[in-house]
Amino acid sequence: MSATRPARRRPWFGRALARSRTGSAAVLVLLLSTLGWATQPTSSAWTDPAFFTTSASSGSWQVAPVLAGPGVSVSSTWSAGSVSSSGAATCVTVTVSTTSVTPIPWSFDLNLAVPPWNGQTSGYSDNLGATLTDVGNDRYEVSGTASWLLVSAGQPRVDTICNFSLPAIPASASAGYYTVQTTRATGKEWTTDTACMVTTVTGNGTQPFPFQWTASLDLSPAFARVTPTVGRVQGGRSSWATTFTPALSPQQSSYVVASTLPSSISGTGSYSVTVCAYRY
Repeated sequence: MSATRPARRRPWFGRALARSRTGSAAVLVLLLSTLGWATQPTSSAWTDPAFFTTSASSGSWQVAPVLAGPGVSVSSTWSAGSVSSSGAATCVTVTVSTTSVTPIPWSFDLNLAVPPWNGQTSGYSDNLGATLTDVGNDRYEVSGTASWLLVSAGQPRVDTICNFSLPAIPASASAGYYTVQTTRATGKEWTTDTACMVTTVTGNGTQPFPFQWTASLDLSPAFARVTPTVGRVQGGRSSWATTFTPALSPQQSSYVVASTLPSSISGTGSYSVTVCAYRY
């Protein structure tokens, strides 16, 4: 069964957006091929098994990210690219179908209130030339009203919507998506002069879209290892993409480390950050 949004009065005619879309889509396809990310086909928007992480699995939407308009049904295939300081890249290819033997206009909504859109109201593009409209109330409408875009029974329309600047799911809403493990370093990073702790955050596979995270960090073992006293505390590998509360200090051994957009993870991905206590 397809998820259907309530009928809404909207303009019958709309001018297709004049923009170049194929370049961005090609970049994402190339990126996905390079990274080896898998994409899984989907069916009903409410029960899409659209998990497209490096270890693909199936599941169900709690709230649909794509909602069919009146008189049509939709199915979707999802693709994800990289996450950088400018945002997360996500594309969805939507097939719009109808049982009407007479060609009719169509529409579907992106439900901005849920991942992967996360409230983003700009930066969307498509490759079909449909009309893209922010209609408010956490809905972004994609509609085909031009004569060459009409849909009829046996003649579906397929449109790919992309956004390359999406925010990640905030840490305040992602606690159930990951686990945290902190271990001490070894070798030259565990001496009386230098003692490091490595915190690794790993997704549990329940959230296919990028999310941010927080973790508690206890440096007490490192402080105890360094003798006679800790002179400074400093982030090591990958700490550039995280923040620490409070600021790192030789007078403080307990912290909360939090991701920024580049250190967001998804699916079963992981991120490790190293923090070291130094004698000098």
